[in-house]
Amino acid sequence: MSNAQVVYDYDLVVIGAGPGGYVAAIRAGQLGLKCLLIEKDQIGGVCLNVGCIPSKSLIHQASVFSKRKELMAMGCDVNDAGFDYSKVFNASRQTVSRLNKGVTALLKKNGVTCVFGQAVLQNEHTVIIKQQDGEQTASGKNILLATGSSPRELAGFPIDEERILSSSGILLMQKLPASLIILGAGAIGMEFAYIMSSFGVKVSVVEMESRVLPYEDSDSAAVIANQLSRQGVDIFCGHKASELASVDQLLLTIQDKDGQTKQLQAEKMLIAIGRVPNTAGLGLEKLNVKLDENGYVQTNSFGKSSVDS
Repeated sequence: MSNAQVVYDYDLVVIGAGPGGYVAAIRAGQLGLKCLLIEKDQIGGVCLNVGCIPSKSLIHQASVFSKRKELMAMGCDVNDAGFDYSKVFNASRQTVSRLNKGVTALLKKNGVTCVFGQAVLQNEHTVIIKQQDGEQTASGKNILLATGSSPRELAGFPIDEERILSSSGILLMQKLPASLIILGAGAIGMEFAYIMSSFGVKVSVVEMESRVLPYEDSDSAAVIANQLSRQGVDIFCGHKASELASVDQLLLTIQDKDGQTKQLQAEKMLIAIGRVPNTAGLGLEKLNVKLDENGYVQTNSFGKSSVDS
């Protein structure tokens, strides 16, 4: 029987309800396709729940808070003695909740079926959805992978979301530490260096490359580095983290290219050294879906994998 004669449960099965997945599912619904959206955690994915959306809320609030000095320079009396970071956190979560409800409503409006669970590909057209109370199977004429990414971990620096944080953990932190070491001066590291230092946290940034934001425009990176330095952020470029001790405080030994070492001390540490694709555990290898050396699905110019469906 040819594919044209096969009856599938759905025209499109989307795995992952982040910005790639939910937008595709909504558009499929708008085009009249019967669509299933599978998500193992929360609608909106990392970006909406523990990524770009809450971080931009924190950046905005950090900017507002830092402007109190400008008001004081104008002669205004500004008393920040009652400052409570938990209120900043709550405001960011309210933004997340509002947008989450909006996306959920759009999915419903466009007839998208949402199911929560871990998706595993059985074949080119069939997905097993593993849930706490069992599992179910769904078939689709086409399957779209939109599983996103997770924070990259660093050997010897285990993320516990208590003292050693990922980007998700620091976004869900409700109390400011007195001091923070950030490993990695990419976009995520620089965002949190700005946020935390604006709220009075003593921040140190460690980056292996010769400058901050090493993959971005060098002139823009220099402006950001200068601004953060003026805010009191200590930036150590051309250094790598070599050893971590933990007693009352975290004690990090860093080493430059000449082998010279120094020690940094802080209450907490953020690991911000990039992200890795969420392609493990999906059953891709069984179907011979080609991945690159970093675990990303290899696709052609149309975003199609090596396996026809």
